[in-house]
Amino acid sequence: MLRKIMTEELIIEEAKHEEIELTCVWPAVRGHVPGGDQLADRAICAELEIVALLAELDQLDVCQPEFERVLGAFTQAAREHFDFEERLVWPRLHAAFNSGALSAKAAGQLGLKILQARQAVPVPPFPRASASSS
Repeated sequence: MLRKIMTEELIIEEAKHEEIELTCVWPAVRGHVPGGDQLADRAICAELEIVALLAELDQLDVCQPEFERVLGAFTQAAREHFDFEERLVWPRLHAAFNSGALSAKAAGQLGLKILQARQAVPVPPFPRASASSS
């Protein structure tokens, strides 16, 4: 039961995270980071893969053998995505903040937009299996 609860929480929180990046972060990267379109496109492709894995994971019972394969695929995809962001995206976005390409006011507005989205984002973006199977 604990594993099911933890999986549901993972799905909800990761879906929120991806939705916020899609609606808040990647438009800022596109608009203010040199090469931002390519970075955002690559990141969005990875996020779509992650969301698809979450949807697949959501349809599985934690006792099914397939659950471990999908969870492992999610973990690998998420680690690769986080590594991409840490190595290539965040340093360039940080540089845009420091260079003045993104003003302090715009950076503050982006932060506020992210906080507001965190509270308002509807998740998960796919049907909940547990809600219908309970």
